[in-house]
Amino acid sequence: GALIPGVSITVKYTETGQTRTAISSESGDYNVPLLPVGAYELTTVMPGFKQDVRRGINLVVGQQAVINLTLEVGAAAEQVTVTEEAPLV
Repeated sequence: GALIPGVSITVKYTETGQTRTAISSESGDYNVPLLPVGAYELTTVMPGFKQDVRRGINLVVGQQAVINLTLEVGAAAEQVTVTEEAPLV
């Protein structure tokens, strides 16, 4: 798919409900630095696309998470929910 600039990405720390928001760059990249360890929910919003919610994202000490997003064409009122599962060791 194409890289989409201007996507609003909201990262919610599920323990406290605190949120931080980033906007994707011209190259489709986004960065939300200095997040505490713990569980997160990631929501993407872009006009003309379905809202995407990723749950179960867990950050650990020293981790730099890379979450690649795929937006589906559709109304913003439509929502796609994905629940991440921790890898088995």
